[in-house]
Amino acid sequence: YSNGKPLDKKITAEIVNHFNYFWNEYRLEAVSPSMKYLVDMPKFLRHKLISNHLFSEVFYEFRELFGVKLDLEGKFYYDISFGFFPRQFNSGETIIDENDEVEEFYLIRKGVVTAGIVISGEKIPLNKLSPGQYFGGYSIVRGKSSEFYFEAKETVQAIGIDKDFFLNILKTHKNKGQQIIERI
Repeated sequence: YSNGKPLDKKITAEIVNHFNYFWNEYRLEAVSPSMKYLVDMPKFLRHKLISNHLFSEVFYEFRELFGVKLDLEGKFYYDISFGFFPRQFNSGETIIDENDEVEEFYLIRKGVVTAGIVISGEKIPLNKLSPGQYFGGYSIVRGKSSEFYFEAKETVQAIGIDKDFFLNILKTHKNKGQQIIERI
């Protein structure tokens, strides 16, 4: 892409910033559901380690979506944790464009996202989403492209859940999945 020339310093800095953020925030870097020491742990301890310790504040922040009470030890919380990937978007960056296929379900942890429509090439903001809110799930569960654009109004930190992973979780955990579908 650069015809043998070094990448522009701004682009290089953005790439480095992206990966630094990802690896600093990715909590499952050293853990996989098939790792021997994790598999050998008693089930209740394995679930408690992942759900209650690595991601308890995420489930708390999005408790209305996930229907969290006091028990994070269920298999659903353990399973969905392995789909949480840190995402960061710069101010003004389009996260999902209107009419795009939605590839991830986003849970906003920091920052503000503008949702809107495009009329005659002009972006018309309709709503602002803040920490604790989420987007992308509606389009994913209905198999539709996005009816809105979503743009970072300021630097946004979020958790992204891959579309196929999310749909599989909803299918595998039918009761919890149905509750989540009703909320989004």
